[in-house]
This record gives sequence, structure tokens and C-alpha cells, in this order.
Amino acid sequence: MKYGMLLTAMICAAALALPAQAAPGKTLRDAHAGLTCDECHVGQKKPVQAGAMSCAACHDPAEVAKSTADRGRKNPHISPHWGTEVPCWVCHKEHAKDENYCLICHTW
Repeated sequence: MKYGMLLTAMICAAALALPAQAAPGKTLRDAHAGLTCDECHVGQKKPVQAGAMSCAACHDPAEVAKSTADRGRKNPHISPHWGTEVPCWVCHKEHAKDENYCLICHTW
């Protein structure tokens, strides 16, 4: 139940997020141009938001966090609040520009 409430709050906050600094002008679809929809939207007759488990099938969250470790405290892939547990889709959008969820509360 607690995770569900956090997830709902994150979805609402992400909808209000400012444009991202990390990958301006790039969408998740651009980065995964060689994949079919079914590869991420596993078992969905009418595709909805792919879950974080779909991302983790190819991208190890710990390895992704290491790849941006040079950003130190501003590492977008390791939250000081939730570590690597923030679902990828909170910031990475398939049909829109990426958004930096952290900028809702933090200004860097």
C-alpha cells in the first residue's frame, strides 16, 4: 500500500515536472528505435505504460547509476531518497521529451 501511494504521488508530480536537462530533445522511443513495442510492453493487448521491470530486463539499475556517477550528488539515476528504485518512466518518456523529476523540489 505504501509503495502504491508513493507511485501515485510520483506520477502526479512527474506530470508537472519541468523539462529535463539530461537528454534534451530526445525521447525514449529515439533511444530504442530498433525495438518493437512488444519488447517493452510485454503481454499487453493494448499497450499502456511499460513497467520498470521491462527496463530492468536490459538495463541494470545499479549499472545505469554507475554510468552517471561522475555527476556526484546530481546523479539522476541514484536518488538520495529512493536509491535506484525510482521507476525509469518517471523521467524517461516514450512519446515526449524526458523530464527531470528531481527539479520539482530541487534547483541546481
